[in-house]
Amino acid sequence: MNWDLDFCISLDSPIMNASGVMDTSWDELKQLAVSNTGAVVMKTCTLEPREGNPKPRYGRFACGSIQAMGLPNLGYKSYLEFAEKLKKLGKPVVASVFGFNTKEYEFLVSRFQDSSVDAIEVNLSCPNADVGIPAYNLELMDEILGAISDLGEKPIGLKLPPYLTLNDVDRMARVIERHSVSYLTLINSYPTGLVIGDDERPIIVPRNGFGGLSGDCIKPIALANVAMFRKKLRDVYIIGVGGISSGKDVLDFFLVGADAVQIGTALKDEGISALQRIEKEFLTVLGDRRVSDIKGKALNMKYGQRI
Repeated sequence: MNWDLDFCISLDSPIMNASGVMDTSWDELKQLAVSNTGAVVMKTCTLEPREGNPKPRYGRFACGSIQAMGLPNLGYKSYLEFAEKLKKLGKPVVASVFGFNTKEYEFLVSRFQDSSVDAIEVNLSCPNADVGIPAYNLELMDEILGAISDLGEKPIGLKLPPYLTLNDVDRMARVIERHSVSYLTLINSYPTGLVIGDDERPIIVPRNGFGGLSGDCIKPIALANVAMFRKKLRDVYIIGVGGISSGKDVLDFFLVGADAVQIGTALKDEGISALQRIEKEFLTVLGDRRVSDIKGKALNMKYGQRI
């Protein structure tokens, strides 16, 4: 299908997996590569392999999910190897990286710039890494972006946390404008939630039950962040993520200016078939329109209206 898409890499579809769900091992990534995902987004990787936090570290509740995974991954070397094999399967491949300091971010981005991936998503918003959230520290953000944004030609994307005010978005947008950033992924999990189960205890074990919130409950926050950043940064592409479980949800993100979307909680709940179902539902609500017909419509913007 001709989606009439506009993005910094060529996508098979505007709907793709979110990093962190069904993308850790080679078997999982291979399944994604033959699915309906528009690109294969690999698990956020760190310098060294990590087992992550003790289980249970993920739980569902009535309107979403809570997790304190602790960045479990196989280490960046494994994902460099996976990327080589994934490219042979025909899908665009996106690396996702997390550093515990600026030098680690610089090292990881440099390694993936010299790899077969199509883009690099820099996770600056993990709520469970116990080193703070870099994207809430403007000075640190400026330092990290200065170190990573000119290391190669592959597009750099930033996975950001939710911002709660227009002033916060304005300040972050000014930092982003000073560097070579191709796209934003909005939003990562809402940083801190607590869910109590029927046994009168938190439903996850790590961090005394505190974890990042995802799923339906964060969709309004995600939509607001996409809309606020779209108003501030017309020339940066945006991937919307957070609470997308239907075709109508996808439509809503395009209406506030997203250029593509990612699926997380629904993918974890349903498996690979969620991508096909959501794409089919989106085509139904889209009707005979093109994606470009609806993009930014809720903000009274015209498609392609970039500074």
